[in-house]
Amino acid sequence: MPVSAIKSFLKSVPEDAVPPAAWLGIQGAAESTSVVKGVRILSVAKGSPASESKLKSGEKGEGDLIVGVNGKPVTTPEELAEAVRAHAVGEKIPLTLLSKGKYRTVDVLLKAPPEMAKAVTTKVAAKPKARLAEPEPEAAAAEEEDNSQLTPRD
Repeated sequence: MPVSAIKSFLKSVPEDAVPPAAWLGIQGAAESTSVVKGVRILSVAKGSPASESKLKSGEKGEGDLIVGVNGKPVTTPEELAEAVRAHAVGEKIPLTLLSKGKYRTVDVLLKAPPEMAKAVTTKVAAKPKARLAEPEPEAAAAEEEDNSQLTPRD
């Protein structure tokens, strides 16, 4: 990609733009088994990266247990969230899972959370145009009255 294209793009990005945080789309809880510690997937959001990667939810001993992100262990939902946020929207990350007694690795394509995607689309689409404010009728009438008392000087 040419440097000039990158510079042009960067000039078009608003100064206050904040990149959306990556979203996995699960709710989880810390869980320890006799073998490993990780984050048990309790629910998976419809249409989320986790759903698209076929991650399974379930109570203790059921569903998938996330034990690592990108080769690094995670043992709490907070560690999992931090590991996901360290990656960008659109990035594929490998999750190490313990599922039905076996380890497996699943690549997950991260997305922006649905409300963030809507907000960004709305903000860009609904950018207001600058206009001058119309004077209110009472204010315009009062100004005319004040001007009627002025007399030209000779």
